This record gives sequence, structure tokens and C-alpha cells, in this order.
Amino acid sequence: MKNNRFPPDYFGHSNKFLGLVEAIINQMIVSGNKVFRTVALEPNETRNERHKKAAQWDDLNIAIPTLFNFYHGIELTLKGMLSSIEALTNQCKQTHDLNFILKELKCKSKVDPEFSNFIKKYTGIENQFKPLFNSNQITGNQFYDIFKYPENKKGKQFNYNPITQQEELSLLMFKEVIDDISLFDSLRTKWWQNNQDHIL
Repeated sequence: MKNNRFPPDYFGHSNKFLGLVEAIINQMIVSGNKVFRTVALEPNETRNERHKKAAQWDDLNIAIPTLFNFYHGIELTLKGMLSSIEALTNQCKQTHDLNFILKELKCKSKVDPEFSNFIKKYTGIENQFKPLFNSNQITGNQFYDIFKYPENKKGKQFNYNPITQQEELSLLMFKEVIDDISLFDSLRTKWWQNNQDHIL
């Protein structure tokens, strides 16, 4: 039964995170993501200030928080879908396990196989960030650990070398993220259209 309570804006929150990801990656593309640069100093500018400014969009500085925002945007979308059909349980609210949330969504709504495959692409290791996940012996479903903390729960430091200071290779990885955000948006719209009878 539909009620008059305005639901939490999970979709709006998700759009903000994913929009930020797109903006950051576009800046990374414009900057060129170079490990070494030759740049002229501006008047009254120190070499350190110039280097910091020139490298602010490089993968070394933005890769980890950008991927956290990307995965968190996906998480918010899944929770928003469940919320919109009054199926967001406390267990789902408290978890960051995207596979578990997807399973709940599939039980409570019509989920297109293409949407499921998109989520599975990023919760597994068969994506452009496979070298990172393999290096750390985890999957994308553990994004909340590897992109939020520098070490795992046993105190072992994560290795981020596969996605940092990789120049053109990193650019290709992150350009794919932008393409996939566009795809994800269309898949979310399709889910919405397929579940109109259940949405608040």
C-alpha cells in the first residue's frame, strides 16, 4: 500500500556520487594523467605548489576516492530501488555487500539480466580493475574495505600500484567507468519502467 511519507532520496544521493565521479575522471582525462611533467612556474609560485596543482587530477591522487564514490553510488542506487518498493530492510541498510542487496532486489522486483550482469561485473574481478583486485586477493564486492581504508582487517596494507601512476592504462580504465555510468543510468531507468506497479 502506498503511503504519504516522502522516502529518503537514495537516487538523488546516488546521482551526486556518480556525477562527482564523472566530473573527476573528466578532469583526469584533461590533465593527461602523466607521472612526469615539465611545467613553467607562475610568478611567486614555488615548485612544490606548481607540482601539486599540476598533479591534482592524477590517478595517484584521485583513483582510490573516485572508485569509492563509484561503488557507493551503485550501492545507493540498489538501496534506493528497494526503498522505492518498501523492501529496504535494516539488514540491507546496514550492509555494503552489493551481491546481497542485489539478491534481495531480485526477490522483490523485476530485475533485467543486463542489470544483474552490470552489478556482477563490478562485484567480481572480471572488470578493468582486475589487476588491483587480484593483487590484493579480494573482489570488487569488498570495495568498502579497499577503497575506504589503507589496510585490511588483519592489518595488511593494500597494494594500489595497479591503478596508480599508470598513465594511459589508468585513463583507459577510468574512461570505461564513465561509459558504464551512462549504461547504469539507462539500466536504472529500465528497472523503474518495469516496476511501476510496485513503486511508491
